[in-house]
Amino acid sequence: MTGPELTEIACGLRNSGQPFLLVVRAVGLVKGTEWIEAIPEELMAKVNEKGKIVKWAPQQEVLKHQAIRGFLTHSGWNSTVESVREGVPRICLPCIWDQFVDARLVSDVWRVGLHLEHRIERNEIECLIRSLFSGNEGEAIRESMRLLKEKVGRSVKENGSAYRSLESLIDHISSF
Repeated sequence: MTGPELTEIACGLRNSGQPFLLVVRAVGLVKGTEWIEAIPEELMAKVNEKGKIVKWAPQQEVLKHQAIRGFLTHSGWNSTVESVREGVPRICLPCIWDQFVDARLVSDVWRVGLHLEHRIERNEIECLIRSLFSGNEGEAIRESMRLLKEKVGRSVKENGSAYRSLESLIDHISSF
């Protein structure tokens, strides 16, 4: 992403009024920067009132935490699986490759998140965060995520559909 896009994300998160954790990889995420120096100092002071920006966090552990009510993500497959496993609704901000398909699956098929494709604007981000955390749309998304989490949980237990499929694959491979 570019420095101005990172600034828009930081502003949208800050303006939402919700506490947040923003993970920005130290190398390679923001074009032409070492880390978050693209965010103006006066904005950083405001960001630090409600949130924290870090270079790394254990994503699955963060998603498990009871305080986490939403997840703004690029929508890679690992993020998709981890958020479903933990039952955390999402705002999808895809950038490349499979992330666009994953975002459509999350927002249009499973209906467990909102899609923010090609609109990295602070007002749009703020609006989606508010929609996800309150109102009828957010409530419907949270209920869909609860049901999906239960369904996935059943499938990986012994004799669940995913469990049986994996056993079948192992048996097939072992037969050679």
